[in-house]
Amino acid sequence: DPAYVLGWASDRSGTLDFHTWPVAGELAGQTGFALLLIAGVGLGIGLGLRNIAVRAAAATLAGAWLMRFWFASHMAHNKAIQLYPRTTWIIMYCLMILAVLGLMA
Repeated sequence: DPAYVLGWASDRSGTLDFHTWPVAGELAGQTGFALLLIAGVGLGIGLGLRNIAVRAAAATLAGAWLMRFWFASHMAHNKAIQLYPRTTWIIMYCLMILAVLGLMA
């Protein structure tokens, strides 16, 4: 599902020979990390929307999210089974940046 980015283990090819992170959700299918991250993003956007750093991170997050859906639609049309080209990392970094900025606000 291209809309769900918080349940990934890795988007790199090959087998995982290290521990799986994040672990399966313990709070209604979500991890505590994911819930804290979403709360921090809410704070960041809610309190710091006038800050240029928050706007830049939010715009990058929105762009990566839209590119993820664009890639998914083209892969479905071509019947190609492959990984989303590194949008998961961009989205996760933007979420963490927004959470930190939210805590700072």
